[in-house]
Amino acid sequence: MAALTTFLRAFENGELDVMEASFAADASTFPRAVMSSETVTPIDTADYRRVTGLDPGMRELIASWQDSSTGPPFMTLDPKELEIRVFTDAAIVSFHLEDGDMLSRRTFVLGKEEGSWKIVHLHASNVVGSD
Repeated sequence: MAALTTFLRAFENGELDVMEASFAADASTFPRAVMSSETVTPIDTADYRRVTGLDPGMRELIASWQDSSTGPPFMTLDPKELEIRVFTDAAIVSFHLEDGDMLSRRTFVLGKEEGSWKIVHLHASNVVGSD
């Protein structure tokens, strides 16, 4: 739980160095995808392929926050339906984030490296409801 909380608070505050330190060196991420029946532009699937480390979209988002805001925190993350399954050297963490009609789904896979938990995989997707 501490590793997840550290990452989430760093994300809220736009602390890229702390976020990056939360990842294992060979970690992978499936970038956030938004699914909606009202997609207005064609989707380039290349933007949603697995990447190594932190999703470039997260970097861009944080840069935009830092350019347009007075300071952290830039947002508040309140995980819902948090589930943590711990194994010997691995843990799976999943939860939802809710924002109006958007449901954000997150899954973190953590591995124990030299006594500390590091993110080895992150999968993020959002679903937008219809009225």
